[in-house]
Amino acid sequence: MTFLDKYITVKESAEDKMSRVNYEKQRQGYEQIKDYPRYLINDQLTVWDTKLDREVNPQSKKSRNGGLIGRLIRLNDINGKRCDLSFSYLVAKQFIPNDDINKNKIFHLDNDLENDAVDNLLWIDQFNYNRYNTNNETKGELYFVYAVDINGMRHKICYNKFKRFVGLI
Repeated sequence: MTFLDKYITVKESAEDKMSRVNYEKQRQGYEQIKDYPRYLINDQLTVWDTKLDREVNPQSKKSRNGGLIGRLIRLNDINGKRCDLSFSYLVAKQFIPNDDINKNKIFHLDNDLENDAVDNLLWIDQFNYNRYNTNNETKGELYFVYAVDINGMRHKICYNKFKRFVGLI
């Protein structure tokens, strides 16, 4: 028997490997993610890909000006289509029951978008999401500052933008 013959007989199929990994991970407290049967998640919010037999890590998503938007994770659905999901939405959908159909937004209780712990997330409706998720510095009236440049020209600048420019925010 050559090495190649031995390798071919020992090599397991992809389905056998996925079922073996599913069994091993379920013994370790993992459960299958809803709508994404290829992936498992546990209480420590570790996502495991059963097909590739490795951990999948969420990535931090930032806006153009450097502000944090949240954490995204890239998963493949049942049809093999790649989906970028909010990690907090995935955790809430998996572990937090939602009885009200109008509550479709996720609210972070400590306002830290990096903290996706189950006890930090809350299902909330659109009205309350807009009400509580507004930055306190942008609420209410706008205040303006007049700044003079090196040529003596006077410019009207929004106070929040001025604080960000100077480095106070």
